[in-house]
Amino acid sequence: MKDHDFDIVLTGWIPDFSDPTAFLGLMTEGNAYNYGSYVSEAYDAKLAEAADAATPEERWTLLQEAEEILLDDEAVSGIYQMGGAVLQNPKVTGIDHHVFGVSNLYKNADVAE
Repeated sequence: MKDHDFDIVLTGWIPDFSDPTAFLGLMTEGNAYNYGSYVSEAYDAKLAEAADAATPEERWTLLQEAEEILLDDEAVSGIYQMGGAVLQNPKVTGIDHHVFGVSNLYKNADVAE
């Protein structure tokens, strides 16, 4: 992949922070993980706009527009998304569930009598 010597690649990505840019930033020009060498001035500009957005709502809209550009250009094709389910007794509180990194943190867990 690093040599860009491929026709198609199957790979995965686990973000290190909980934000859409953990995925969207991968496809910007010059990103070390942009193995397909995708380049779109419109896409990069949309992400730059989102970084400077005045409100969270404006940022969210700009990120959605960037994603639409990426998908319309068919720069990447998602084929699956990992997920999980948790069954938790309602008497147990304080467990932090995360979608990336350590899946469950128990340091604040408590069980009601």
